[in-house]
Parts: sequence; structure tokens; C-alpha cells
Amino acid sequence: DLFVKTVVASGDGERLLRTPRAESADDWSPDGRFVLYTSAEVTGRNVSPSEIWALRIDGDRRPIPSLRTPGTASNGAFSPDGAWVTFQSNESNRFEIYAQPFPKGDKVRISTDGGVQPRWRPDGKELFYIDPNNHLMGVPVDLPTLAPWIGTPMPLFRAQWGQLPHHPGMWTYSVSRDGQRFLLDVLRETVSPITILLNWKPAR
Repeated sequence: DLFVKTVVASGDGERLLRTPRAESADDWSPDGRFVLYTSAEVTGRNVSPSEIWALRIDGDRRPIPSLRTPGTASNGAFSPDGAWVTFQSNESNRFEIYAQPFPKGDKVRISTDGGVQPRWRPDGKELFYIDPNNHLMGVPVDLPTLAPWIGTPMPLFRAQWGQLPHHPGMWTYSVSRDGQRFLLDVLRETVSPITILLNWKPAR
């Protein structure tokens, strides 16, 4: 189930949506009216391909099937103006980054050689994502309603991610408000000592 809870008061929070499916909250629209979430049906150990839905907070709170693709779609994120949603989908047999007008419209492909975990620069003029070689990529975009323009993706840096960055529904980085810094979940490089015990005898 999806819940909302204030960060300045105690309590259990308020249930927004009760559902037998597995839900994962992805993003909140800039105007605070919609919650974007990934939804999948779970039966035993079987999980259906996930879809991205939007839940309207004001009004009747009716779930809206926002992004349905032939494959698995997840990790949805609203653009800063709320007019677009970016997401990852494996409809081409590997995960790529797409953007689609919200609440509906024709999607455009952002990545060229695979990608997961799309994030927007706060001014909406650039998208970030992780490529299959663990590079954090940046691609300039101009996404009006008509004639969207997609620039060339460029690697910004490579990181040793602390979690599996290509797992759907997982986020391993965030972008600062000025779009100039990143908060990353990475592996800390440590060398653990090795202890060798010789001539030991089992306890009786």
C-alpha cells in the first residue's frame, strides 16, 4: 500500500492507496497533485512486468495508468514543470531511458546505448542516467509539447555503485538543486586483513 506521512509530526501516516499489487513510490509532481509509482502483480515468486501509474492526491484518488510499455517500466520521474515523465523500459530487450508527456502522449527515447535511473536537472534542460558501464551520463534536452529535441549523451564520470544500479525500482544517486552536485551510493574501497590459523584441532 502507498502511504503519506508528514516529516514534522508523529503518527502512522495516511494510506493513499490499498492494493493487492506491489507498489513502489517513485516521485511527486511539482504541484503536489500526483504521486508517480511503479506497480507490479506478485503471485508467489512470479512478478509481472511492472507499469508506471499516477495517483491523484486531490479529488477521488483514482489511480491513472500513466505509462504502459511492452516490457517492464519503472523509475518514473516528473520533469521540473510537471509536463513530462521520464522512465526506464526494457521494451527493446534492454533498459533504455524514455520521456513521455504527462498524462499521455508519444514517448521519445533519451539514451542511445542502454540506461537506468533517469533524473532531471532542476531547470529541466538536462537529463542524467546510468549507462551499462556505470557511467553517469548527461544529455541536454528541450522537451516542448511539439518537436522535442534530444542532444547527444555524454559521460560525466564513472562510479563504483554500492547497490546494483540496473535493478528496476532502485535509486542510487540524487541531483542537487543547482544541478552541479550529485549524492551517490558508492562502494567504499577498503582492504580487510586476512587471518590464517595453522595447526588447529577441532573441538571434541
